[in-house]
Amino acid sequence: MLINRARNFIWDNEGKSPISLNILCAPIEEGGKSMLHLTHRNDAIELMWLKGLLKPTQEQPPWAFFANALIANFARPAPTVHARVKINMFLQTWKPLTKKLPQMLQRIFKAAKTYHVKWDACIVPSPIARQLPERQIYGSHHK
Repeated sequence: MLINRARNFIWDNEGKSPISLNILCAPIEEGGKSMLHLTHRNDAIELMWLKGLLKPTQEQPPWAFFANALIANFARPAPTVHARVKINMFLQTWKPLTKKLPQMLQRIFKAAKTYHVKWDACIVPSPIARQLPERQIYGSHHK
């Protein structure tokens, strides 16, 4: 693991490091070594990959097509959702069997879970909603 290699380098392979990783990554002004926090950096990278999966279909990167196909292929048996309507597990009720997915997708889902990533409906606060212009409804019986 790269984090262990970085620690071993800092401490010349002398076993357990006497200073925590958080202190090593702290700024020099705070007594740290200003070392890149690899765990946080990896999380950021995985969240950017997740961002690609969460984009609208037409805006997703090419790899997302295959990732979504794999995710849909390993959907849990319940609730039963027909394969043709499995679009996005974040927008729908089905979930994949993550242990069967490739490790990179497992890491993306772990980051999503760690940082509580989910889609929320946009709720406009009442004071702002009252300021919006009234919606006009047009139909065959309205002019």
